[in-house]
Amino acid sequence: MPTFDYDSSSNALTYSDDIFFKEIAKSGLFEVIPVTSLFCKTNFGKERLSASESLPENFFKLIDDEYGANGVLFIDLHSSKPYRPLSIGVRAKLVDLKSGEFLWAVDETVDGGDASVISAANLYQRSQHVQAISHKTSNSVLHSPRLFSKFVAKTLFQTLPIR
Repeated sequence: MPTFDYDSSSNALTYSDDIFFKEIAKSGLFEVIPVTSLFCKTNFGKERLSASESLPENFFKLIDDEYGANGVLFIDLHSSKPYRPLSIGVRAKLVDLKSGEFLWAVDETVDGGDASVISAANLYQRSQHVQAISHKTSNSVLHSPRLFSKFVAKTLFQTLPIR
């Protein structure tokens, strides 16, 4: 599903769909098929749906008919701070389309000012990105909302159960 943000004017919506889609696809746990905001607008009257609100009655059937999916992943951004220290709150739910049961859920706020997050983000940057030329840019994942979002997505998706 398209990423939902309680702040519909959030800049995070310009890149969050792409980032979360790519990071879940990299996990290799299942085939990922994006549901477009156009599909949501056409069928549900809204471009983005939150898993925390009531879903349309025909939601599961329409997703199954259109995509032949077994499950649907909702990602809600419930808070974000795009300035240092960066912070992103994510509520995600993976729902079985046949039973409507949650297969996985997470509700975390990742704070770039927390020592353990700083350490993990720096390890992520060293393992995932080209090393910075300058020491001043070596921890850019903690300065860029887009890179920080990638780090958060990868970290959260690592908690998905392996089937």
